[in-house]
Amino acid sequence: MSAQFGAEELSWFGGLRERVGSVFPERQVHLRTNGRISYFRIGTSAQIFTLALAIAAGWWVGYASLSYVKHERIVAVKESQITNARLAYHSLLGEVAEYQNKFTSITNDLERNHAMMLGLVERNAKLRTSLRSISSELHDTKNDRAHIVSAREAL
Repeated sequence: MSAQFGAEELSWFGGLRERVGSVFPERQVHLRTNGRISYFRIGTSAQIFTLALAIAAGWWVGYASLSYVKHERIVAVKESQITNARLAYHSLLGEVAEYQNKFTSITNDLERNHAMMLGLVERNAKLRTSLRSISSELHDTKNDRAHIVSAREAL
């Protein structure tokens, strides 16, 4: 059985060789220069190698082109994201500046209110001192009046 399998294998390989030979027969290229004729032969192997090289080069060009287009799309998406991030950053800077202005305004209002409160506390202290002094004078006046009333009655 192994002899039969080997024969089938050889016949298949021979058939393949015939088909390849019919598609890629040996070529002869004739050149005529200055009255001299020369030629060279291009064998089946050289033709198959050249075709494989052309297919590989075509595949590489296609792959490189698709990679370039894909890379360009990725770069465009990234540039769009960068642009959006920059816009968001500038928007946030505007908001931060607005909050700083509000904070400054609130701080100024608090400082004015604090100064006003200190003024009111000072005024309150002066009024209390003035009230104590008037109260003391009123008490003294009442005592003087009581003395005058008792002196008048004594008279």
